[in-house]
Amino acid sequence: MACQTSFRLLFTVLLAVACVETEPLAGKACDASHPCPGAMTCRGGTCEGAGAPACDEDGDCPLGGHCFLEGGYCVSCLLDEHCGVGVCHPLVHVCVGCLEDADCPVGVCLPKARTCVDCRTDGDCDTGLCQVELHVCLGCKGHHQCRSGTCDLATGVCAPPEG
Repeated sequence: MACQTSFRLLFTVLLAVACVETEPLAGKACDASHPCPGAMTCRGGTCEGAGAPACDEDGDCPLGGHCFLEGGYCVSCLLDEHCGVGVCHPLVHVCVGCLEDADCPVGVCLPKARTCVDCRTDGDCDTGLCQVELHVCLGCKGHHQCRSGTCDLATGVCAPPEG
């Protein structure tokens, strides 16, 4: 889905921004997963000119936005504290679920999706089993599935490795 010409989209998608890789320049492709930075807007799948409201202070910004003083335009966040959940992406000033593993209260950060998940690999799970397609940890069904070699078959939980 291509994003529309609205700065409001950035506010309504505070946590749903799936991927913010690098700051695109005018003429670069954009969509709901790859928003345009700062004052640029996405029109017909391409980042164009300035579109965010101009501002001198936070009160000038709609929908609880914040004034990016260096550029003189409104953004959805400047600091992590401006995001209800997640962190503020420093290049495009939108809230995302995570930028790195440390941003996730539990689990790990899925880099391209900018969201926290249980696992990316088997090593991310206490059980040693990750269903990679769904990014969820699975319980053990046999001793051979546990790094420690011991599975509680009643609960499906691997005993922690010794050491």
